[in-house]
Amino acid sequence: MKRKQPKNKTRNNKPLALEPLENRLMLTSISSDFSTDPGFETNKPTHYEVSNNTLKVSSYTNSQEYATIPIDHKGESFTLEFDINITRRTSGDTNFGLFSESRKTNQKSPGDPAIYALYGGYEQGIHIFGFDSEGNFFSQQETPPRFELNTTYHNTLTYNSQEKEATLTITSNEDPNYGSDLVLKANLKNQLPPLTQLGASAVGSWSSSGRYQRSKVDNLEFKTTNQNPNNPKDINADGIISSTDLLIALNNINENRSTTLHSTTPYFLDVNGDRHNTPIDALQLINHLNNSTQNLEAESPTPSSNLKSNNPPTHNLQPTLVDKALTDEAFTNYFPTLDEEDFTYNN
Repeated sequence: MKRKQPKNKTRNNKPLALEPLENRLMLTSISSDFSTDPGFETNKPTHYEVSNNTLKVSSYTNSQEYATIPIDHKGESFTLEFDINITRRTSGDTNFGLFSESRKTNQKSPGDPAIYALYGGYEQGIHIFGFDSEGNFFSQQETPPRFELNTTYHNTLTYNSQEKEATLTITSNEDPNYGSDLVLKANLKNQLPPLTQLGASAVGSWSSSGRYQRSKVDNLEFKTTNQNPNNPKDINADGIISSTDLLIALNNINENRSTTLHSTTPYFLDVNGDRHNTPIDALQLINHLNNSTQNLEAESPTPSSNLKSNNPPTHNLQPTLVDKALTDEAFTNYFPTLDEEDFTYNN
């Protein structure tokens, strides 16, 4: 495809080109069975200890103690999985999740941003607790069954930045009340900001001091994601796979010239799920758009010569563009920021 020179065209006084993403994101993943310490930092080693293939937690409310791992989270969606077994308690809490640098939990609004699973309280309950970017408190509406002592519960805490929704899924092979997945959901008023600490914290608890809870944490898995959970090819989550999604992918790759994902905005750039933003993501979109166009033409009884007047134009991306996507260097040096003039219409 012979590339046309960019034109400063506008529609309704707005540029046709989509602005490239500028906020940088370095994906973080953690996986540990606690056979070794994955890197926890604690201000109370006697109360937070990695031994016997678990993280042993003695959580005293208002103790200001913690055990966390520094992470590079920029507000994007994520999934956190872990097993927890509460072994002893006197109405205390175990709070496990993502926190700001202050590591504060169980505050009065407005509070420091955080999102975590809380096991404990007076009712021996399970909760999603947290505070969004504006300090607004959020939690689930449901009241799940009480947890049992010396029983292992598997937790999957997910955050969807696009929907501003937190979900905690709990299951247990040892507690019949949690024999099948029990799902708790909390809606956030605002998105989460960057959260830099992952782990257990008893900083800033609202409970009276002296209450404690002992627990064991195991099988930790954490990963951020920039893939649309509803449709991986729908980058801007508008419910439609179109050339707009492709423009976002191409502009981001060209602007940043890197395979590292970039975004604190609600763009899901990881089409193929490899946790990087590369020309392969754009190539999958190109193939999808081309296949969709070909399928429409094959199914239509109307000659293609009449389609031009009866239907809006569809983008038919030429093989040259696909060839350019096969190597990162050639691809990222090929285009400046793209607009709709960079695509030829199917006639």
